[in-house]
Amino acid sequence: PLWISLENSDAQAIGSNDFDVYFGSGTVENAVGSPWDDLLFGDAGTNRLDGGDGNDQIFGYPVASFDTPDIVFESAADGDPDIYLLNPESVYMRKVTKNDAVDREATWAPYGVVVFSSNRDGDFDLYRAFKASGEVERITNTPANEGTPAMSPNGQMLAFTSDRSGTREVYVKDLLGGGVRKLTSNKSKETS
Repeated sequence: PLWISLENSDAQAIGSNDFDVYFGSGTVENAVGSPWDDLLFGDAGTNRLDGGDGNDQIFGYPVASFDTPDIVFESAADGDPDIYLLNPESVYMRKVTKNDAVDREATWAPYGVVVFSSNRDGDFDLYRAFKASGEVERITNTPANEGTPAMSPNGQMLAFTSDRSGTREVYVKDLLGGGVRKLTSNKSKETS
């Protein structure tokens, strides 16, 4: 299969055997359409995914793990956005979240933990999924919308955006028992 990312400037392939993952930018118009199951990372815009005999799919926001060869990404391949893991060495792909909610903006924490935003309980809150067990645990629980998580390398601090103050601001949460601290205070939208 052919994997293409529209989010980076230089194309590069990773993979083994007959499986390649391409991260690059530029026009992909009619580039997809081999007889294999082609996968496209990023925004396809008006590009036509005509798949030929394959099953072309669009995936977004791939993030490489801190400590494993895995890549986490989001896809709406089954109709609603879910979080998936891909191991490019073994070409193994696994669905992490399985529900009718919108699961998005996944990133890695150390030790095989995936952090993401989901509206499974109404508004968008932050969750973590444990790769080994598949267990999903809620991190934030507010009536506000939280998203764009970013983990510190040691897994202790979680930066994210929230509209809990009325405007989207950047916050940081100590996951080892500390509270949440607001880092920005302005009227423009911030992203972590």
